[in-house]
Amino acid sequence: MYQLHYYIEFKDNSKEKEFIDAIRCRNGNLTVVCGRIVQQAEQLRQYFRQIPIDAIYSSDLKRAAHTAEIIADGKDMKVHYDSAFRELYYGDWENQTTEYIEKNYKEELRGWVTDWKDLAMPNGEKFSDFYNRVAVGVDRLVEENRGKNVLLVAHNGALSTMLCHL
Repeated sequence: MYQLHYYIEFKDNSKEKEFIDAIRCRNGNLTVVCGRIVQQAEQLRQYFRQIPIDAIYSSDLKRAAHTAEIIADGKDMKVHYDSAFRELYYGDWENQTTEYIEKNYKEELRGWVTDWKDLAMPNGEKFSDFYNRVAVGVDRLVEENRGKNVLLVAHNGALSTMLCHL
């Protein structure tokens, strides 16, 4: 038996509520703390001070890692960084607007929308590879932490994939 706590950041409040309601239906032992901006990490530090945690894991990307470090500081713990919990890599589409992608990658976008599971975005990551990366990371995290309470700070895509895998 293990408990998994995690923080997820949403840009849309309605999605946040839907997600929390869905999690409550699936697993009453899963702690979900949602926030919209990294500055809320101070509130998370206070929240997790009262919860026994044996290990803190995080994506090694800046925003998740920073949040995990603030929480860990409140518990005098170290963060274990793991690239398995990075967000899906969008390659040439990373940080581009929809308009830019539609204009400059029309054919690639059409193909990807049709077969998003198996086609990579230009110079990006295939969803199937992303899923496998996260699944291997989750399996390793669970195996290494049996009987422990673990906090995972990661990205929406990685956490959603983790829930599908579990």
